[in-house]
Amino acid sequence: MRPRPAFAVALFLLPALASPQTPAAKKPEPITVLKAARIFDGRGDTAVRNGVVVVEGHTIKAVGAGIPVPPGATVIDLGDATLLPGFIDAHTHITAESGDNWFVDAVTQIRRTVPEQALRATEYARTSEPDVLGGSW
Repeated sequence: MRPRPAFAVALFLLPALASPQTPAAKKPEPITVLKAARIFDGRGDTAVRNGVVVVEGHTIKAVGAGIPVPPGATVIDLGDATLLPGFIDAHTHITAESGDNWFVDAVTQIRRTVPEQALRATEYARTSEPDVLGGSW
């Protein structure tokens, strides 16, 4: 009896289907641990001593006091500082831009009329880039 083509193909593919598929190894995200004298996490009314924030890639994974440091993590000890994890400065000033001489820029801004400030703000809003984490801390 001659094997049928579909049966032969099934026999050929069976070992490939039966073997466990190993997904491509994903490179682990770098882990950074920030330590400081205090941490304010917003859960209470006061800061907690011995603050620790564990950041994996760009994601905060753990926040608290005395959290253990994961193996292989880069530890940054900020000393007598207070950590505010998750606090984002999400505002911008689109009515003016500063240059190398802040004093001259401030005086120039004060001297502009409101309509001129509004016209300039439309251009600043189009060209401003949001501050995004992605560089070095």
